[in-house]
Amino acid sequence: MVAYTSNACDICGCGVGNFNPYMFPHLVQKFISVGYNYRYYRSNAHDDLGNEMVNKEYYQSFSLAGQFTIARRIELMGYLPFQSNTQRGPEGNKSLNKLGDAIFLANYRLVDHISSGNKLRQTVVAGGGIKLPTGNSQYEEGSEEEVDNPNFQAGTGSTDFLLNGSYSLQYKKIAVSTGITYKMNTSNKEDYRFATGY
Repeated sequence: MVAYTSNACDICGCGVGNFNPYMFPHLVQKFISVGYNYRYYRSNAHDDLGNEMVNKEYYQSFSLAGQFTIARRIELMGYLPFQSNTQRGPEGNKSLNKLGDAIFLANYRLVDHISSGNKLRQTVVAGGGIKLPTGNSQYEEGSEEEVDNPNFQAGTGSTDFLLNGSYSLQYKKIAVSTGITYKMNTSNKEDYRFATGY
C-alpha cells in the first residue's frame, strides 16, 4: 500500500468562494438580508484517452446574512448560503442543490469618528472569523455520480479562518467603503486545500 498527501490550488473557487464581507454595511447597528449570486464558467477536462471535454458550469447561491452590534464597538456577522449548481457537458448534465459553508465573523470598530457638525463620519473596522464545513463536499475523482471537480461542491470540507479590515467614509447619506480580507484555508479529509488568500 502506498499513501501520499497532495495539495491543490484553485484560484476562482467557483461555487465555494462566493463570500464578500464588504457587502455588510458597517455603519448600521443591525440588519438581516437575503442575497443571490450567479456565476458561469467553462471548464476544460480530458477523458482517459486524452480527448478534451468542455463543460459549462452554472453556480447559483441563495444566502441569508445578518449583522448585530452587541456592544458599542463590537459587531457579530453571520452568512449561510444555499448552493444550486449545474454542470452541462458531453457526458450529460449533473446538478447539486445543498446547503453551503457557514461563516461567522466578529469585528471591532477601531475608529468611529464623527466631525463637521455630524455630517462626516469615518470608521475603521478590523476582525476575524471562521468558515465551518457545513456544506456538502463529496469530491471523488472519476465517480459516475459526482461531478469530477472540487469547485463544484457546495462546500470545501475544511474549516478555514478569516482576517478582515475595512475603512468607511460617510458624508451625510453618501458612503464610500474599502476593505481587505485574508482567508487561511486548511486541508479537508481528502487532503485537498483550496487557494489561500483573497
